[in-house]
Amino acid sequence: VITGGSRGLGFAMAKQLVQEGAMVSLLARDPDELDRARNTLLEYPGARILTIPCDVTNAEELEAAIELTNKNFGSIDMLINNAGEIMVSPFECTTRLDYEAQLELHLYAPMKAVRLALPHLVNSDMGRIVNICSMGGKVAVPHMLPYDVSKFALAGFSQGITAELEAINIPVTTVYPALMRTGSP
Repeated sequence: VITGGSRGLGFAMAKQLVQEGAMVSLLARDPDELDRARNTLLEYPGARILTIPCDVTNAEELEAAIELTNKNFGSIDMLINNAGEIMVSPFECTTRLDYEAQLELHLYAPMKAVRLALPHLVNSDMGRIVNICSMGGKVAVPHMLPYDVSKFALAGFSQGITAELEAINIPVTTVYPALMRTGSP
């Protein structure tokens, strides 16, 4: 399962996984982008792709997407929390709602996805969680404070869940990409 899998880093990971023979479920908000991603990935021989329009900040949609993935593929071996959005604005122009929206997307949605996928990952011999954080989760930069705060929070969650899930052999990988051309500012 790759959240935010229709473009950018999520799509690049999907392409690599499909080339290695993985069955991939892509979650994203835009059905047209999902169609484009699916059509591109289906060019690889033997590709098994499931695309699900899903706003990961909507708990019901996220739960339905995880269950649909499990039903279609029979298991879930990996959850990649990649969905994200960059907000660029000077501090004096931001509001509490800006911070809440970024936390909802970058922290609470991955937390919910982990809770929903965990029972499936436990039943898998290869269960793994990958949280795509950001260098913005290590070093805050001006004009991106809501984004940075949410990525710092994801980094802390990821570090803590890594220690907890180690006891049940579910590895958690936290990735801190630097600047990338993904369509974001």
